[in-house]
Amino acid sequence: MYIIIFPFIFHPFILTAVLAVIVIWACVKYNLWRRYKRLFVIGLAVAIVALAFDTMRALERIKYAHNLPTEPVVHKTVPLPARLILVGNSAKCEKQCHEMLLSGELEEVILPPPRRSRWSGFPAIRYRVGWSVPGACPQDRLRVAHMTSRQSLSSKGFCPEIEGTEIPVEGIFVVHESLGVQAKKRARYIQPKYSGETPPGPVIKYTAMEVQERQSGETSVLAYERRYVAPSHLGPLIGCWNRPANVIWIMPGGDTGCGLWRLMTGGGSRRPHQWNMKWVFSDVFGATDRKIIKPAPRNLEAPSPSDAIRILKSLDYDVDDVSTHLPPLKDTLLGPSVSDDTLVDLVVHFSQLKRGRLEGSLIALLADSRPSAALAVPAAIDGSLEYVVDPSSIIERIRRDATFRTTYADLMFKALSAVWHPRESKAAFIKLIAKEQPDWFCKNVDQVPDTGGILYHNGKLAFGWTISRTSPMLYALADEAVARCGEAGPALLGKLLRLGEGTVREHAIRLVLRQPDRVSAQVSDHAFANLVDDGSMQGRVFEKVSRNQFFLNAHLRLLRKAGQTCAEVLERLQSFAGEQRRKGQPVAEQIQERIEFLRQPTQFGLWACNDE
Repeated sequence: MYIIIFPFIFHPFILTAVLAVIVIWACVKYNLWRRYKRLFVIGLAVAIVALAFDTMRALERIKYAHNLPTEPVVHKTVPLPARLILVGNSAKCEKQCHEMLLSGELEEVILPPPRRSRWSGFPAIRYRVGWSVPGACPQDRLRVAHMTSRQSLSSKGFCPEIEGTEIPVEGIFVVHESLGVQAKKRARYIQPKYSGETPPGPVIKYTAMEVQERQSGETSVLAYERRYVAPSHLGPLIGCWNRPANVIWIMPGGDTGCGLWRLMTGGGSRRPHQWNMKWVFSDVFGATDRKIIKPAPRNLEAPSPSDAIRILKSLDYDVDDVSTHLPPLKDTLLGPSVSDDTLVDLVVHFSQLKRGRLEGSLIALLADSRPSAALAVPAAIDGSLEYVVDPSSIIERIRRDATFRTTYADLMFKALSAVWHPRESKAAFIKLIAKEQPDWFCKNVDQVPDTGGILYHNGKLAFGWTISRTSPMLYALADEAVARCGEAGPALLGKLLRLGEGTVREHAIRLVLRQPDRVSAQVSDHAFANLVDDGSMQGRVFEKVSRNQFFLNAHLRLLRKAGQTCAEVLERLQSFAGEQRRKGQPVAEQIQERIEFLRQPTQFGLWACNDE
């Protein structure tokens, strides 16, 4: 039996103090001072030299960190300019920036081009308010907007006008620069490109935001905010500390957590999000000194049906939510000139992408306004799906409409092998379909564990560890099958107990233990078959850690609920082993191990036998 060892977390100050006390105690108790006086003197001298060296190296950094203000510093306020220039490796136009563009307080923003875009070859881009048919903005233009604002802006018809440009020489600049070093790497020197101050020595983390006014070749800093964290040298301490705190026997590879003065070589802003520009707009910029003209959306013509379909098909499905683009396009999509076949083809298009999706919002729209098209979708979708998005919309139509329920039952049941957002909808669908169509449900539930069933994805068993996380889908399947399907319920559980490798079988026990005792009795033969199946313990996890006790305990719980004692299980295992030997066949090592465990259940931690 293996002993599980839990790591103890120590701060170097605590660990050093504890070891110092132990050394002093040992010196006094065993009179070591007289015998090893020279070694102790040398060790103490080395510690003092290391402390002096550490202090000398840290003084400049401590002074710099101590002098950094904890709040933004504003030297001068200026009227909000018509053009704002954002530079630096972390500069971006966030929520307040967009609000001022849409209100007309800002006319344009100059900012760094996004990576992997058609403007990445330019030093900067010019970003202005623009408009398009809602949902029709090209993705490469919309992607420049901050992610938290992207979809809401697009649904309103916002489509920024973007062009490559040079960084201006004069104007109001907001500088964003940052550097962060991972714990396993050495601290780095930083030479800021735009901000006006260089921190001393190597740094672990440095963030700087400055508001600058550049005129006639001169730069004046209007306001700034900084955060600074630096290492010191490794002083006379045992170990380093890190993010998270140090584990006693695992030291970080870099110097990000080392040094006696480490807690003092950091300072500056205490705000959790240094890049929030809200303080810049509220404290540095006053009211603009020009006339504000709020940009109004242009009178754009509604898209043609072909344009509306093209817009939806061109969406970036890793980023965009189809449901946010449907409202401004639905009148066009549902027009009399758009045939049912065209709408069905649009749904099928999503299902045929590399990561095929079933779009619940689109199906719900068709179910409400074009039921004939919605009912034709299941027959047109061929192949497995990877995702079901907004399944609650589909489930709601299944609940309300019997025809819709019958038509979509097969498609949704097969789609249970896909990822649903949210995943709890799987259990809701199973409970609904089992209640409304019990005969259909019981006919199909027997196919769940079969190859090609909903527990398989692309030919491979896909549910694996999800049982260990109390999968709502599997629990709903087991509960409804036992409650409504007679003998098919225990038959399903019996198949699940024999499915996959040992870890999956061990966790499948949980599906059975929540059922009535009669069910445990009906599947007890499957549980015992696992105990004499050495192949059930061949998974990769068993190559690294002995899980035989856990595996045996789980099955003993089920067998005892079925009315068998640990002594009876031992007798059956011994009988099986004796039969194997009489046939001249070897007895698997794991089966022999289980027999030994059952002979001495207390010694080997078989808690399932404790109350016998």
